[in-house]
Amino acid sequence: MGKGGLENRTGYFSAVLHALESDYSVTGQERVNFYQEQMKQYPLYPVLFERISSEIDKVIEREGGRGGLVDIIEYGPGTGDLAVMIAKKDGVGTYTVVEPDPSFLELCERKASEHHLSNMKFVCKKAEEYISDREVEAVLHTFAFHHFDNKEEALKMIYNNLRKGGLHVIGDVFIPDYDFNKDYQPSDIGKFAESVLGCAAEHILAMPSPEEKNVADQIKTAIMDLFRYEEFKVSKEIAGKMLEDAGFKGIEFELLKGKNQRVNYKRMGWYLSISHK
Repeated sequence: MGKGGLENRTGYFSAVLHALESDYSVTGQERVNFYQEQMKQYPLYPVLFERISSEIDKVIEREGGRGGLVDIIEYGPGTGDLAVMIAKKDGVGTYTVVEPDPSFLELCERKASEHHLSNMKFVCKKAEEYISDREVEAVLHTFAFHHFDNKEEALKMIYNNLRKGGLHVIGDVFIPDYDFNKDYQPSDIGKFAESVLGCAAEHILAMPSPEEKNVADQIKTAIMDLFRYEEFKVSKEIAGKMLEDAGFKGIEFELLKGKNQRVNYKRMGWYLSISHK
């Protein structure tokens, strides 16, 4: 390829990234509305939420036997549906949501008010910044891990906010295995790109009634992952090492599956991770 062709291609990629930056700069109610609609196209959400709910029930049963309530922190609650589902359980004490986007935090507050949940507390901070005033029995985060700017720091803070023996639950997309360097960047770009694009393809295939905007969002997300901008997905092996380095024990990953036999769920990469302090 001639020099001019390379310069043109570099300029093209820069233009694509700029367009994506502009698209992801949308905040406020418009972004909230889009995410609420997009969730309808992800049929594994109910599966994930039920699994998390069952894990919390185990903690409630254990702590209830000791005569105590279960305090919980959820990072990046998004639309707040899981927060409401868990916070209203008998045996749950203070339920703290930590969300850096004021629009999503406002949505959570509104839903808590609608469900008359006075035990919910709202904090506008990043996971890397939040220091709880007490150690809690459980920490949850769904589809927030791949957005953490500094995953190691976030996990360290989460670990410090948990009481000894406390439950740590991650629900997220982990792309299939790939080689990586010490900075968790892919060493084989081709293999990494294949994993990212394959993950996006399976998400689109799993959608029950996709519209053009839903498909476009998956394509944009894949491109963001390739550029490592806003989207920082890793493999579960990388995540497992990060959890181990932070001090977590009993680290497990469970692949979530649906009923669509056309979908390669391993390639799609929805996992539930359980670990303890």
